[in-house]
Amino acid sequence: LTFQKVKTTSLTSNFDLSFALAKDDQLNIRIFDTKGIQSGKGALVLIDFVINTDAPAGVSSSLVLTDVSLQNALNEIIDVNEIHHGGFSTYPVGKNGPFIYVSADAEDGGDGSMSQPFERIGDAVEASTPGDTIFVGAGTYAEAIELNHELYLIGAGALVTKIEWDDPFQFPTSSVISILGVDGGSIEGFTLSGLNLLSEVIDCNRANVLISHNRILCGEDVTGVSCNQSSPLISENAFVSQTATRAIGIYSYNSTPRIKNNTFTFDGELCVGVANSGGSSATIVGNIFSVATYGVAILNSQSSHASRQNRIFLRGPDSRAFSDTRGDSSLISNNIIRGERENTVGLNIDNGSYVEITNNIFDTGQYGINAYADSILVNNNIILGNLDYGVQLAGSYKMTYNAFWQNQRDCFSCTPGEGHIFLEPLFIDRVRGDYRLSASSPCMNAGNPACVYNDPDGSRNDMGAYGGSFALANELSNLSLSFPSVQVAPGDTIILTMNINNGKGLAFAQFTLGFDSNYCRILNAWPGAIAAGFTAITKDSTAGSQNFFLLGNRGLSQGNGTLAKVQVAISSEIDTELSITIRFDQINLKNEFGSQLAVSHAQNAQLDVLVTSVTAALESGSPLDFVLFLNYPNPFNPVTIIKYGISKDAKVSLQIFNILGEEVSKLVDERQTAGYYQVQWDASRYSSGVYFYRIQAGRWQKVGKMTLLQ
Repeated sequence: LTFQKVKTTSLTSNFDLSFALAKDDQLNIRIFDTKGIQSGKGALVLIDFVINTDAPAGVSSSLVLTDVSLQNALNEIIDVNEIHHGGFSTYPVGKNGPFIYVSADAEDGGDGSMSQPFERIGDAVEASTPGDTIFVGAGTYAEAIELNHELYLIGAGALVTKIEWDDPFQFPTSSVISILGVDGGSIEGFTLSGLNLLSEVIDCNRANVLISHNRILCGEDVTGVSCNQSSPLISENAFVSQTATRAIGIYSYNSTPRIKNNTFTFDGELCVGVANSGGSSATIVGNIFSVATYGVAILNSQSSHASRQNRIFLRGPDSRAFSDTRGDSSLISNNIIRGERENTVGLNIDNGSYVEITNNIFDTGQYGINAYADSILVNNNIILGNLDYGVQLAGSYKMTYNAFWQNQRDCFSCTPGEGHIFLEPLFIDRVRGDYRLSASSPCMNAGNPACVYNDPDGSRNDMGAYGGSFALANELSNLSLSFPSVQVAPGDTIILTMNINNGKGLAFAQFTLGFDSNYCRILNAWPGAIAAGFTAITKDSTAGSQNFFLLGNRGLSQGNGTLAKVQVAISSEIDTELSITIRFDQINLKNEFGSQLAVSHAQNAQLDVLVTSVTAALESGSPLDFVLFLNYPNPFNPVTIIKYGISKDAKVSLQIFNILGEEVSKLVDERQTAGYYQVQWDASRYSSGVYFYRIQAGRWQKVGKMTLLQ
């Protein structure tokens, strides 16, 4: 961004305005009038910026309000109870053709330009040509959309851009989005909901498109994405069914979908995550499934699938991870299946053709594997915790190098084969779902020794999901938050950095920060570097508590870094050394699909207050280094004392600046010998507000901040 100008509004038209660009990234503004604002609501100033011509598409920049000071006509301080920080984000560029804009706040008669957007998505689609990009602004759109040529339909983010449709009898379609005969294009950044029986949220018919970063709500008997003779890439979406029964996340018929890195959260009965039929061949990789009573994560009928690196949670009775009937080819590897109820099932295959089950973990409740097929290969799995049996096989099978533990029967109507282990796998933390192998696990380097099964580092296969050529990454993405521990002095105003680890995808954060109001108070908070472009709100401050919100249209693209900065004022009346804690009293985090994010660890801030006796320092001779003490008192009215020390003879300058960066007083401008000094500043001629004092001695300089309360 490049700053252009700032001006008053109708609310402040009688005010005197002054401003200064203190740095390239800091604008100081002051408006003043003896009478004050007559109305209590509206815009105070308007600020014009220009987006730099070389700014890349899709980047963001925060607009942060700091050092806010408001006073009435009697020069009395007005408390600020709520601050909303803003941000800029550049539009992504069109993929091939022009950009067409849609806004829920637009009026009829728009032409699709940025200044006159369409009100309806359907109008934008009708005005488009193949290759165009349609950007849909935040809001709720009640319409059904039909796509019949290549289009890139981009929402502002699933948290803020919603398309709803619930009339199955109205033209043109009962689907929310219908895609017919399209090769190319995408649907990204929406919450989509279809509430009608036997309907689809997205219907792909002979369509090869990208469906990504959407939140797809499935009602009773509703399918999230239906594929017929299609090859879509369905990636990084959230499929949700909270109470509805018989919902299906993705259904494919005679199709070859690629289903990667999605989440399926189905709380209703008889729901299915992914269903393949009619000769489909699906690739299902890196997804997270959570299914309830009678639910199935992956259902396969007369089709083929390669399912690997998925995490499947069976939360209801009679729920299953895999159910195959007359499948052509089932390649199942490096999945973790966890049954959270006793009668849950890992894998059931009936009358299959070829089945390969390699490097999985079946921590289920009733049985792990039950397979009947022409050819079955079972290698390098860990099967445990089943009340019935671990494995039952029928047909032609080869089973070698598997680990069994705590099953009522390890093998039923089959033999374990060579290389089997009947020992505890020694996971890092099975109770918490950390199925990585500990260093002393008997399953380490115990899988099939054939080089085709080697781990990514070339070593012999480790049994379980973290071994083999498709091994899960040997780490857990535990989201954590942390404040630093710092040393402060009485009267300091400091900025604490709130850091996040493994927070990729975070789009909403709510914090309640607690503290001892006798020793400090929180003044402000704003987005950190990795949350640039997020809206930030500080509100509902009480004694000892501060609420802080972050909201982004899209989730964090980086998972590690500074999430927020928190400005804290230390009481100037502290006269003994102590520690102050800034606590995480409440944390609420969500991703861009509205799904809750768990926090594994939150480290509070510890502020160690060091009390420096200026009087003792002044009596001790010359300092060992240059030092600038905090002014006292602070805040002050109208006189304050500034004390400093220089370790060697130097030309000394001590200046006072207002918030615009303008010099208002020069207290010292002379050469001084080494020693301690103190200067009094009488500010009776100046208005209330924030001021800065800067000392420079030779090449050394330092700045302090103080508040005048007249």
